[in-house]
Parts: sequence; structure tokens; C-alpha cells
Amino acid sequence: YTYLGAAQISVYAGGITMLYVFAIQLVSKRTLQGLLEHVKGSKVVGRALVCLVGFVTLAVIVLKNHFIDMAATVADTEVPMDQVGSALVGADKYGYVLPFEFISVFLLACIIGGILIARKEDKK
Repeated sequence: YTYLGAAQISVYAGGITMLYVFAIQLVSKRTLQGLLEHVKGSKVVGRALVCLVGFVTLAVIVLKNHFIDMAATVADTEVPMDQVGSALVGADKYGYVLPFEFISVFLLACIIGGILIARKEDKK
């Protein structure tokens, strides 16, 4: 079943990549220029307010749940490498972390590649 899972992830990654490439190709340049003008005309205060609200929310969550204290107490214990390896590529409840991270980096590279392919060079 491991091979079947890897094949399924590869098929999904290819499908998502093709979806991004087609979406980039179908969007007209006028639509993107209008969007760029709209973004440039927005207010900076609104953006700053949204960033501030996000930062405050993140700070409240971190401080309320005592993540810093838990990280300090957990760092005192040493974890053997075989447990780290089985956690990254094991088949247990939270396994297959490393393959999914590879797939996420692969998808990011495909998105950036699709954008670079679809972008037209300006001749000056």
C-alpha cells in the first residue's frame, strides 16, 4: 500500500500543477493589470490593521496555551534517533511527515515554475 500512496500523491501533485498552469494561461493580462491597479489604490492603514490583528491573535494564542513553557520542559529530554526516524517516515498515526513535506516543496516549485512559464517577457 505504500507504493499506492506514493503514486496517488504523485498523481494529485501533477493534477494540481496542471490546474495552476491552465489557470495562469487562461487569465488575461488585462485582468491582472486591473487587479494590480486595484491593489496599488488600496489603503495602507487597512493592511496594517489586518497585520496587527493577526499578530495580536497569534500572540494571545501562544501566551494563553503556554507553548513557550512546554517547549522549555520538553527540550530537557533527549530523543533517540530511531524514534525521530520512525516519526518522520513511520506508518503510525502521525507518520509520513517527511514525504508530505517533500510533496509540499514540489508543489511550491511547480507553482513558481508555472508562473515563470506563463509570464511574458517585457521587451524594452
